[in-house]
Amino acid sequence: MLTNIWFNLGCDDLDKSMKFYKDIGFTIIQQPEQEGEMFGFKAQTGSPVMVVPRERFNQYVGKEASGNDVLISLSVKTEEEADELAKKVEAAGGIIKDAPKVRNNFYGFSFQDIDGHYFNIIVMA
Repeated sequence: MLTNIWFNLGCDDLDKSMKFYKDIGFTIIQQPEQEGEMFGFKAQTGSPVMVVPRERFNQYVGKEASGNDVLISLSVKTEEEADELAKKVEAAGGIIKDAPKVRNNFYGFSFQDIDGHYFNIIVMA
């Protein structure tokens, strides 16, 4: 029986990626044996997202993977939190792809991280 789910993302520079996710407000998760090899990040609840060097990620998937193979959706509780997160994303070097606004009956925005991964942020009270 399947018991949990998480994502693995490839990155070009592990230290820069870790700083990016920390700077925009995620909790960094890393076991001592993972230092220099990978790290995870997570929101207040839910499963972590693991970040690994692209070479290792390519070994996992058996091909040369690009940075935008998946859109990861995350929720916040208020429009103000979404707006603040968008500011943090830009300040940390991310690219806002769709500015905060109401779309499809939800307030939110989308962005691309420093390694090309796409994220969707929506307000869900």
